Formats: sequence, structure tokens, C-alpha cells
Amino acid sequence: MNDPVILIDKDSDALEFLKNFFKTCGYKDIKGVQTGEAAWSLLQDNKFNLVLSAWDLYELSGLNLLKILRRDSRFWNIPFFLTKSDFSKEDVIRAGQAGVSGLIVAPCNEENLLSKISSVSEDRSKIESLEMSKKLNQGLSLVEAEDYENGLKVLCEIVNDSESAEVYYNIGYIKTLQEKYSEAVEAFKMATAIDRMHAKAYKALGEIYSRMGQNEMAEKYLQKAADIYLSSQKDQEAEDVLNEVIKIKPDTQNAYNSLGVLYRKKGDNEKALIFYKKALKVQPDGAHVYYNIGKLYLYLKDFEKAKHYIKRAVELNPGYDDLAAILKKL
Repeated sequence: MNDPVILIDKDSDALEFLKNFFKTCGYKDIKGVQTGEAAWSLLQDNKFNLVLSAWDLYELSGLNLLKILRRDSRFWNIPFFLTKSDFSKEDVIRAGQAGVSGLIVAPCNEENLLSKISSVSEDRSKIESLEMSKKLNQGLSLVEAEDYENGLKVLCEIVNDSESAEVYYNIGYIKTLQEKYSEAVEAFKMATAIDRMHAKAYKALGEIYSRMGQNEMAEKYLQKAADIYLSSQKDQEAEDVLNEVIKIKPDTQNAYNSLGVLYRKKGDNEKALIFYKKALKVQPDGAHVYYNIGKLYLYLKDFEKAKHYIKRAVELNPGYDDLAAILKKL
């Protein structure tokens, strides 16, 4: 991903964690600084699409940096997140009045960060220009009238002016209706290149590869869509996609494990266990699945079963330090 981001934290360890997280998410242009002044200097000379700053910084605080940016016409709508170990009611009000995009409790965890970034990606994927919106509606109206040629012309005019994940998604949709699958794949991949959290485009890619008989690729993209839906708290969409994966490839461990995670979140522990155990039938040495089952039995206070699954998880992956400590207590 080419979207430039700037990360600001006076704690070097926290800054390193954030850099690594954004790298794993596919971001390539990442700048990390430890002061608000250094961030402001970078922002004036470079274009950034996202700012994540600690509230507490030396001299120029994260909140004051946010206020400065919101008063500048160049930065009035740049996504800006603040992190802090504890937000008081007054902090929330002040940050909201300053125009913060979101608040993240520190130390940051990957799930929370991914959810916040996902929300920004979804907002960014919307076409903000009124003229562009009119063009898009015009293009979609032509598509509904099955005038694909003119509909595509309108959509292509839009991407010539300004690349948009949503427009590329709709181009892919048209190409799919025309059964021009290779061109549809290209359009959907453009959508995901612009917005790596565009779940609908990943789902469409999976469905096209399924039609083409390429089940491995279908599973890959559908699973990606499901992961994004899960991280965005869109459980029903995630469940629907995961069931698609199982229909295409019944011997896939990831889909069963993800369904286990989903039902665990819903509080349906019995159903979660069913899917976790199905995942183990597919691949009996899945350490992360033993991990999930062990933690679930701990929650259920069935310590003997918890001990069995946690022990196996640690045997398969000695890196599970938290489980090793739990195992000693058990």
C-alpha cells in the first residue's frame, strides 16, 4: 500500500510496534517521529493520508497538533487518531471538538488498530465529490439499463480524473456481468490496491476465481474478505463468506477456525467448539486452533480439558509464552 502514514510517540518501543504493525498491514511509506514538532515539519513538506499520534508528547501535544492541522485547509479532513492509556470524559469531549477521527487506548493492540484503520479505509473509499457521485449514479443507471458500454465509459471517466476503489469495484461488477472475468479480476485488484480493506472487492475476486475453477485462489480472497468483515464487527457478512469458502473447499482449516472465533464472539461456545474441532479434523497440528480451544475451556472452567489443549498448543508452538505460564498454573 502506497498510502503514506505518520506515527508519533515519544516511547520508542511503542513507535517500533506501530511501525511493524503498519508494515504487516501492507503499508510501505511509514514515517515515525517522537515529537509533535518533528511531525508538523514533516507534514508541511510531505503528503500523508493518516496520522496516528500519542496524546502525551514533549512540548507540542498530540491534541494541539490535531488543532493546528484542523485549522489548516490542507489538513482539515486528514484521518487523525489519538492514543492514550486512559481517556477521561473531558479528554473525549476535547478531542471530539478538535476534530479527532478516533481514540485508541494505549498500549495499542492489533485488533483495535485494524478495526480503526478499516473504518478509515471504508470512509475513504466513498466518493466525496458531488460531481463524481452524480457521474457514478449515471454510470450505475446505465448498467441497470444493461447499457454496459456507456456505463463503462462514464466510470472510466471517473477513474481518469481520480482513482477510486469504489469505482474500480463497479467496473469489476460490470465486467463480471459481461463474463469478462480476466478484466473483472484486474478491476477488483485495482480496488484492493487502492483500499486494502475493501472487503466487497476481495469477496468478488473469490467468487470469480471460484467460477473459473481456481479454488485455491477463491479460498484466499474469500478468507481475506471474511477477516476484514470480522475485524469490522460485520459478523453476518463474515459468516456468509466463510460458508462460501467451505462450500468451495470443505477441507480448509482457516474457515472453520474463523467460524469458531465468530461464534465465540457471539457467546455461542458450543457452536464455537464444533467449528474449532472441525478445523482440527482438517489439520490436526494447527497450534492456533488448540490455543483457541484451550482458552475457551479455561473460560468454561473445564480445567482438565483446558490443560489438554493448552499443552498440545505449547508443544506445537513453544512461542506461546502466555499459554506456557497458564499451563504451569494448571
